[in-house]
Amino acid sequence: VQEIPGCQDAPDLPVMAIAARVLTAKLATVDDLQVSNFELSQSGVRQKICGFVHVRQPSSIGILMDTSGSMYRGGCAVSHPVYWSNSLVIADAAIGEMLSTSGLGDEYFLALANEQPAISSAFTHDPDRIRAGLRVTFKGKTPLIDSMLLALSEMRKAKCPNRALLVISDGCDNKSSHSMQELSNALSALAVPVFIIAPGHPQDRLRNNTAFPAGASKSSEEAARDDLFLLAERTGGYVYQVADKKQVISVAKELSTTIRAPYQLYFNQPTTSGAARQGSIHLKLTGVRSYSTLLYGRTTSYRRDATSPR
Repeated sequence: VQEIPGCQDAPDLPVMAIAARVLTAKLATVDDLQVSNFELSQSGVRQKICGFVHVRQPSSIGILMDTSGSMYRGGCAVSHPVYWSNSLVIADAAIGEMLSTSGLGDEYFLALANEQPAISSAFTHDPDRIRAGLRVTFKGKTPLIDSMLLALSEMRKAKCPNRALLVISDGCDNKSSHSMQELSNALSALAVPVFIIAPGHPQDRLRNNTAFPAGASKSSEEAARDDLFLLAERTGGYVYQVADKKQVISVAKELSTTIRAPYQLYFNQPTTSGAARQGSIHLKLTGVRSYSTLLYGRTTSYRRDATSPR
């Protein structure tokens, strides 16, 4: 492994890595930023970014496809219009776009979320094996949390340092035996960003209830879905709500770049601050339009004698 340029000024200090992604207001990927556009602090103390890499990387991408009955109906949220009249066509378009931009070294697995969560295809470099697994029937209840935990277990077999989990689902769960807290703990331990493509309108933002009419109340499924969507964004991922096939193709095209070409930022962690913790690292943009969205999750340690961050 090559040394990170600029991080040898303090060779005795741990080198930490954080992956960042930046989106425009229209969810297009921002790919022309420089190290001067990022400002990093830990526990309120500004840290020098000693290394900066922004190139397309071989990526390990897990794909979790919700094949439960609610997806057949166009989504579980009864307060919403039915956006996806044919969920299989929508999901196939999203996954097909991701696979069509596959590059050297990329690997994928396919997991299915239905009555019996399963890994349909283990990690493979062959996109056709993933496509073959898309011949499914939508039925049954939705153990989405259980399915995501299964997908994260498979993600531990990934060979690429750059990893992401793509979930195509309405986000609702009515059958899992595991809790949202267990999923949160697993995501924190693995440091994998979660990107969700869900039925909805692109302007719907669940945290301000724009998708619900005045006086409407959320079901327990809808409330849990909102929690899941917020959890995904805390991982450094994002939730894309799309209404039709045209929108999902556009989103998936941008997402394929967003996932594969993050900004990798490196810094020497002061020994006095202890191990980096989620919440103690703050990253912000400077000299960039205010409506840009910055995505980042937790830090990982970079080992100079290893082939990847850990």
